[in-house]
Amino acid sequence: MKNKIMIAFAAYNWAETHRMISIGEEFLNNGYEVYALGEGKYDFLLKNVDFHRVYVNEDKKWYTNERKEKLMKMDIYGNNYCTENELRKIINEEIKIINSIDPKVIITGYRTTLSVSAKITKTPLVWVLSAVVSKKFFEGGFASIPENRGGFFKKLKSNDSKKYSKLVLNNNSSSKIWNNILIENNLPIFKSDIDIFEGDINLLSDAPELFPFIVPSKKYQFTYPLINNNEIAMPKGIDNFLNKQRLSIFITLGSSGNKQLFLKILDCLKKIDASIIVAKTNILKDSDIQDYPKNYFFAESFPHIDIAKKTDLSIIHGGQGTIYSTLIAGKPFIGIPLFSEQQYNLEVISKMNSGICLLQKELNEENLISAINQIIKNKEINDNAKKLSKIIYKYYKDPDYSANKRAYNIIKNSIIDTK
Repeated sequence: MKNKIMIAFAAYNWAETHRMISIGEEFLNNGYEVYALGEGKYDFLLKNVDFHRVYVNEDKKWYTNERKEKLMKMDIYGNNYCTENELRKIINEEIKIINSIDPKVIITGYRTTLSVSAKITKTPLVWVLSAVVSKKFFEGGFASIPENRGGFFKKLKSNDSKKYSKLVLNNNSSSKIWNNILIENNLPIFKSDIDIFEGDINLLSDAPELFPFIVPSKKYQFTYPLINNNEIAMPKGIDNFLNKQRLSIFITLGSSGNKQLFLKILDCLKKIDASIIVAKTNILKDSDIQDYPKNYFFAESFPHIDIAKKTDLSIIHGGQGTIYSTLIAGKPFIGIPLFSEQQYNLEVISKMNSGICLLQKELNEENLISAINQIIKNKEINDNAKKLSKIIYKYYKDPDYSANKRAYNIIKNSIIDTK
């Protein structure tokens, strides 16, 4: 009889879905039965994968546009983005599903409700997350003040980073309804709001070279970055479009970016003499882009690494996928984060002087063009981008540094083989 494992994802996010599928496939290739919990916009990525699909009826009510927006603004809402009744319904359904399957382990990247459901069913839970979301990051006092924040965090000054990290580690003000359910089941409560992201094992999907200040432990281990290897066709006509002796800029805000911010970036570049290549994904509609001049080239998606190599610099939002693809391409970037996770990702890399982090409040035509000119004229920034590429490239092509295999081995050795 095959061992069963469960992967669970928030399928409204492309990168999250891809990461869970990649790890699930590694288990599948090693003879496990893999159950995939959840569905959403990026369900098509599972089309040719031999997983058992498991659907949660409450997902249709849970993943509304309003809720997804709140989930993307956790600096403001924390864990306070649902009612207690809504939370109980989805957790109760998850519990029934988990008990019916009885997996050896559940692996997730952003399905927060499992931090309660897994505890109640006594199922080991593995979180796959960015190093900057881990408690290790905050325990070291490395988190800066988020640009957009709610509650009493609003009162903190921009230089209160150490104080902010301590408050985060000792504040559970937005976890009340979650803790009510844990108490009822005689389980330890979330002592901080980020406890919701803590599993029995926490896999940091980053390159350890970028985070030398985080010391791995049995509970926190680097898996290496999970880089997208799916083939995306290069849009037709792009080479002719780029065949001009002028600056070229690639813009991508991932799959769950903010439309208003996206359009503001595009508008800030209207006066610059450059070829502007834009991956509009599902954020921009045709009606949003019809009035832009001919030096703008729009497509649904691009092979990120290939197009970044062809252009002079990228403007990105700071998600892990875009960060690592840009680094592999060996080109500098301007990062404009939507929330703290992206802000911290960008700040870590910016300190290595291979790009510039520009906060939303700083975004205007003058500042954006100034940042572009700074990158063009600064040889050191461009050289550092190339140096980082050499460090990161092994995670992209060398099978000895496969994040999927490393995740599989850690989970198997630390959880499955010990049960």
